[in-house]
Amino acid sequence: MCPPLPEGQGKREVDFLTVRDGKPEWLIETKLTDMEISPLKHFSRFFMKTADSTLLVRNLKRELFLEGIHIKKASGWLQNLET
Repeated sequence: MCPPLPEGQGKREVDFLTVRDGKPEWLIETKLTDMEISPLKHFSRFFMKTADSTLLVRNLKRELFLEGIHIKKASGWLQNLET
């Protein structure tokens, strides 16, 4: 469970948390162009042992791995997604 935010701070959320066999698998944030990783960085602390943190960006020039977060082009990642 995540701790409450201090007074005066905005809400934090991510777009998706996928679960497989009852365990978190991916923590995913989606963006059009922005590469802001703060929400993922916050929540990845709670899931880092069981879930990969990934930022999917529609308009991304190059993929990165930044502070434990995979920043990937959304179209390529989604095309390689298995069911």
